[in-house]
Amino acid sequence: LLIILLYTLGLRLGEALRLRIGDIDTARKTLFIRRSKFFKERIVPYGPRLAVHIQKYLALRKSFFVPITADAPLFFGRRGGVIPIGEIDKFLPHLLEEAGIETVSGKRRPRWHDLRHSFAVSRLLRWYEEKGDVQSKLTVLSTFMGHVDIYSTQIYLSITENLLNEANKRFYTEFGHPY
Repeated sequence: LLIILLYTLGLRLGEALRLRIGDIDTARKTLFIRRSKFFKERIVPYGPRLAVHIQKYLALRKSFFVPITADAPLFFGRRGGVIPIGEIDKFLPHLLEEAGIETVSGKRRPRWHDLRHSFAVSRLLRWYEEKGDVQSKLTVLSTFMGHVDIYSTQIYLSITENLLNEANKRFYTEFGHPY
């Protein structure tokens, strides 16, 4: 569930780890993100597919662990408290190995925060594919990710081959092909 939240909602690792059971509104399908970067708070909506994963996780958590209270952390460590980020960071290399993802010598290994970058680029790509007004939606993306302006979001918008292809298609549809 942690990986799904990071990728599908673009949450920061610390935001996800600080989630409490009471921060989940299953009726409205929202998460309340508290104590975010620069002490901001926001409400993040989620879709029906994520709702299924959340319900399954909560049911599994309830059947295997202590009863669920509103103050209880969504993700908890061995002693029942919030999992420290350092503990999660130690887990990532094992997860990558199990998934068969090899790190390239001389290159930085994947980080949890890379899922936030993937979220932003994937969302942008979907807007292109849906023929949406990408420019006007950038402020929506910025707000959703908890940024105060688009400039903070720009660092997450790496160019990918798929994104470049979609942008090119849009350009050529609007202005014609150069040949």
